[in-house]
Amino acid sequence: MGSSHILIVDDDPALNAVFAELLRRAGHQVLTATSAEQALQLVDSNKIAVIVTDLYMPGMRGTELLTAVAAAGHHIPGILITGSGEHADSFDGFPGVSAVLIKPIDRNTLLTSINAILPSQPKKKVEPTSLH
Repeated sequence: MGSSHILIVDDDPALNAVFAELLRRAGHQVLTATSAEQALQLVDSNKIAVIVTDLYMPGMRGTELLTAVAAAGHHIPGILITGSGEHADSFDGFPGVSAVLIKPIDRNTLLTSINAILPSQPKKKVEPTSLH
């Protein structure tokens, strides 16, 4: 299976591409999925260190994805991304959720959240600019 990847899951391919490029520039290996179902297939066939997932996607929600990953026996921390901060606190203590980020997300916030989960990962300095 090789080294660990960060899995980005969002039904917006453009957002996946922006996040993936940012994380690759920061020295991470990245996989992307446009659905939770596709993400589950990638989790089963790759070594995933962190899942960064949109909360609201067609079909399975991000929380359901993280629950399914845990139910399959994988212990992979997740970062939920949501466009609404209204209920962000309601995910505190939710199984598999290590952080909740509210769109628009700046690069430093995303990198800081991932690096907090992966403290031993090598880090590259990335120019701070907004993702929106």
